[in-house]
Amino acid sequence: MKAFKNWILLFFKGGFMGIGNVIPGVSGGTLAVILGIYDSLIHAISSLFKKFKENILFLFPVLLGMLVFIVLSSKGIDLALEHFPLATVLFFVGMILGGIPLLFQKVKTGLKNVWNYLIFALIFVLLLLYTFLNPRGGAVEINQFGFLEYFLLFCVGMIGAATMIIPGISGSMTLMVLGYYDLIVLESVGNIMDFSKIGYHLQVLIPFGLGCIVGLLLIAKLLSFLLKKFETKTYFGIFGFIFASLIIIFYLNVSTFSVGEFFIGLFLGVFGFFLSYFISIGKIKIGKFEPFKKKEKQEITEEKTHEM
Repeated sequence: MKAFKNWILLFFKGGFMGIGNVIPGVSGGTLAVILGIYDSLIHAISSLFKKFKENILFLFPVLLGMLVFIVLSSKGIDLALEHFPLATVLFFVGMILGGIPLLFQKVKTGLKNVWNYLIFALIFVLLLLYTFLNPRGGAVEINQFGFLEYFLLFCVGMIGAATMIIPGISGSMTLMVLGYYDLIVLESVGNIMDFSKIGYHLQVLIPFGLGCIVGLLLIAKLLSFLLKKFETKTYFGIFGFIFASLIIIFYLNVSTFSVGEFFIGLFLGVFGFFLSYFISIGKIKIGKFEPFKKKEKQEITEEKTHEM
């Protein structure tokens, strides 16, 4: 019964990540951090074959939730952003802010280290510059498939998957910059149930999906290393990504809004805050799965000394 409850909770956490990846400016990686599964997610992907059964038990509900909610929400999110951009954005901003109190525990040991603040500032500024100075690419259309089209879709999948799990970097925003957002998210994923065009959608999604798998494995290895060796500094960098993304979400999605939508958005923002807060304080464990082995006392002492 407990395992089933954990499975359901992981499924919906993956679902929130999936919805977040559909919205330009919202990072699925950020939501994974806020929801308390980021370390476990990165470790499970990077060490997939070492403890295959335990890792699959963790990854399957998360990835299934992402896939299901991406398919279900792609059209709805597009309509929500078109008609109620501020209310939609404020809900996700509330969710991001709701997880920060728990996330703060990851960085409080490094608050006296000036280098940590420099890492935060560098990431914060670079992400804002990347967003504000990089124009959105023209929408890509594919009328005839060949080796080049499949290869480009594979490469876009690698890049998109990597950005989807890096906190603060929006996978959908990256697809927009590359010009593939409409083709992949709105057309192929959003209309996947249109069986009259299923052949076309599969020709888009299969090479893209294979690229996503390769990209996830590669970037997860790097992030796993950083979290093991430089956990506090890595989380200061993640905070830089998160706070920059709060600005980017508004920049990419909100231009005009009504007074009524503003108050509805405030309500949704508060609701999203408490929803995220109460979800994030729960700890997820399945069987004997542990993201990282506990450090010896000597290693912990050395790390704290180094952070000072």
